Amino acid sequence: MERYLKYNVSCYFWLKPITDCNLQKHVEAGFINSFLEFDNLKGLFLEYNITNKYFNLLIELSKNKNFIDEYNVGNTSILHFDIGEEWKSDYDLFLEGKYSQMSLELKNKFSKKIKDRYNNEVDSLQWKIFDKNATLKQELEKYIRQELPEEVDYFFKPNLNNEKWKINC
Repeated sequence: MERYLKYNVSCYFWLKPITDCNLQKHVEAGFINSFLEFDNLKGLFLEYNITNKYFNLLIELSKNKNFIDEYNVGNTSILHFDIGEEWKSDYDLFLEGKYSQMSLELKNKFSKKIKDRYNNEVDSLQWKIFDKNATLKQELEKYIRQELPEEVDYFFKPNLNNEKWKINC
């Protein structure tokens, strides 16, 4: 199922809490993907194509308390953010794929309802995962062709190999 996601798992769970901006705002500024490791450094790394809208977002994000640095690699830019002690226990649960056990403080960084492409109000992916949504469970069971035990979360653990930035050649 992970291959059907457009971005790394870190994007769906850390972009909003760390940057206080939704994914759409990043995408409009040339967002490529997020990573948890870059050149042996740890944190949240956001890769962008360098555009005028990127520079506007950079000005805003550079004021963020979690912002560490910007690294330019070819025609892209990588922004480095600290996940920090504030989210340490949530980060550990994230690495284990225990999303439903993450703190209410982190969960509340996400909207429970969002608009789909038809402008209908729907449950956000994050809250479906946090709440172990029955519809999500049915979709996953259909996909994997077996029942899921009640004690598991309905999303996979992040693949840490995919969460390491690698130069695209």
